[in-house]
Amino acid sequence: MTTLRSILDYENAMLAFYASLLGAILSTVATLPQAWKASRKESTADLHFATFFTHFVSALVWAFYGFLIKGWILFIECLLVAILNFYVCSCIIRDQCARYHTR
Repeated sequence: MTTLRSILDYENAMLAFYASLLGAILSTVATLPQAWKASRKESTADLHFATFFTHFVSALVWAFYGFLIKGWILFIECLLVAILNFYVCSCIIRDQCARYHTR
């Protein structure tokens, strides 16, 4: 019977480390353009709150998983992505409130 410990043991730890590092960098960098765009007021009309909120919650769940398995690259990367998506969500709400109050 395969235990969780044996599943998590990597046969090539160095390759696994570099693959996780590359994935973490790409995932974080992929979120940066939207966060940069959202930083300007009234620039989020074409962004959907549900998409970014779902990505935010997903990143938190993955961060929790990374914490549980002591996968620190996964944990830190997912926290960064969660923060970026939370920021985009707050910018979407900011712009929606501004549009509502200017009516």
